Amino acid sequence: MKKYWYWIELIGFDAENTEQSVDVFLSRTGGAEGVSLLLFSVDFINEFTEDEEGVLPPQVCSYAAHNSNGERRRQVWTKRGLKKLVSVLRARGLKVLLCVFNMYLYHLDGKEICEGFSSEHLEINELCNDGNIFQVVSMIKTLSDGTSYGEFFKDKLIRAVEFYGFDGVQIADGISSARLPIAHSDFSDDLVGRFIARGGKL
Repeated sequence: MKKYWYWIELIGFDAENTEQSVDVFLSRTGGAEGVSLLLFSVDFINEFTEDEEGVLPPQVCSYAAHNSNGERRRQVWTKRGLKKLVSVLRARGLKVLLCVFNMYLYHLDGKEICEGFSSEHLEINELCNDGNIFQVVSMIKTLSDGTSYGEFFKDKLIRAVEFYGFDGVQIADGISSARLPIAHSDFSDDLVGRFIARGGKL
């Protein structure tokens, strides 16, 4: 039987009974070659640290912190719990990839939440052709201290993959390429200045 890859949020598994929920997942799918865990927020990487303790923010526990799926309400996942999930999946013979988008805004209890690393570094957010900030990050921008954001992200990403035990990374929307078309973004001094200084090349 052919086995497939599945792109799935943490809410697809049970934080309180990880092993059983993995076995239920495998029975429903007839087995799998691998899963890509969609952890949604780019700040999962931006704010990564190697400490073992800690609770994952709600937008990581389900896509943009949505309340429930057809089976359970959004649960509180910890860093230890995510490490265990990756370990159990791999023990069942699956490959496990990490995946985030370049987004960080989410809604909780009817309120829009905009906080964390990306909101504190608007210089790496996309700037639209109307002068407004589009609150997603651009992988080719520069942090205010002159650091390449792409290099900053890459270093954090490698550390996160190693810490949690992932087999690799799915480079998804907004990370693989800009979320907005070039006609709409990015018109920041950062990118326009570099484009001009390099004779039309980034």
